[in-house]
Amino acid sequence: LHLSYSEAGEIRDRLSSTELSMASEKDGDLRLKNRLGESRSPYILNSHFIPIKIDREERPDVDAIYMNYVQATTGSGGWPLNVFLTPDLEPVFGGTYWPGPNHSMTAQGTLFSHTVGFLEILQKMRDVWTKQESKCRESAKQITRQLREFAEEGVHSRQMGEKSDDQGLDIDLLEEAYQHFRKKYDNVNGGFSIAPKFPTPVNLQFLLRLGHWPQAVKDVVGEEECTSAAGMAINTLRKMARGGIRDQIGFGFSRYSVTKDWSLPHFEKMLYDQDQLLDVYLDAFLTTKDPEMLGAVYDIATYLTTPPMASPTGGFYSAEDADSYPTFSENEKREGAYYVWTLKELRTVLGDRDGNVCARFYGALADGNVARENDPHDEFIDQN
Repeated sequence: LHLSYSEAGEIRDRLSSTELSMASEKDGDLRLKNRLGESRSPYILNSHFIPIKIDREERPDVDAIYMNYVQATTGSGGWPLNVFLTPDLEPVFGGTYWPGPNHSMTAQGTLFSHTVGFLEILQKMRDVWTKQESKCRESAKQITRQLREFAEEGVHSRQMGEKSDDQGLDIDLLEEAYQHFRKKYDNVNGGFSIAPKFPTPVNLQFLLRLGHWPQAVKDVVGEEECTSAAGMAINTLRKMARGGIRDQIGFGFSRYSVTKDWSLPHFEKMLYDQDQLLDVYLDAFLTTKDPEMLGAVYDIATYLTTPPMASPTGGFYSAEDADSYPTFSENEKREGAYYVWTLKELRTVLGDRDGNVCARFYGALADGNVARENDPHDEFIDQN
């Protein structure tokens, strides 16, 4: 049984009494560990489900499919979106936010004391699937057929992954897509929005490859437009590679930038971003032969094949948390604490000469280079 959900990071943040942590290297499984010290092992999610994390910013098409299901079956929707799927990716049950274990929301005597929690949902779904798998599969197929019928009637514009053999690609859609990105493009900083900015590698890949389609596409979209599309993608990749969204020391890219110039990241790093960005930076290098693009390829590949992302038992971990401890002696985590530097620290590690060169290159300042409006919790005071 698969579990698919959008914005799973929001779930983690909102399960206020719990956090995911790795168990000992001996057993290598995931535990549900209470911040007060309680633990449950093995963690039910890891033991009985295959968690699939979908970022709705990266894949709004997938999000729309399962949001349509939740809205049709519950009468409402929202995020975080949680959907239980069969191995054929057909939905069995779904909803939005369910509180975690020991959450204050479900405490006795409160308005929501009878609210079913996330852990209870997992247990119920495990039991139902174990005892009534065939019924779950048939129900999922039935609701999928109904949703497809709704889609054909125009209730929902996208069918659930179904393709028609007698319909080719409308080339005009490619031209419309190019014009859409052209209008949203940031000529100064790259990217296609104001803050926050997400890498959206699938969009960059589309723009990079537009000029490699058959001549019929170029005739409709235009030769200059195809060249412009690649230019927008390459400039965006270059701005990202030179910005704070890229970990210049530990490698890898953060999930998004808080600022429009890519300078201040949200420090969480996602496996799926690295996977897609590796592909698009390699395409950019093959297009431009620019060593800077190849450097990004090597950095991402190194990040994926070494700790902490590479598991010692094989495979990869799904993400790195944005929060970390500022020092070894502190017990309260802060956003990005592991990644930021004071100017004094740069000079101490590199020496005055190299430290000053580094500070000049990266814009490090004595009082920090994070604007106050981007630091509402005062976590980046004097930090760079």
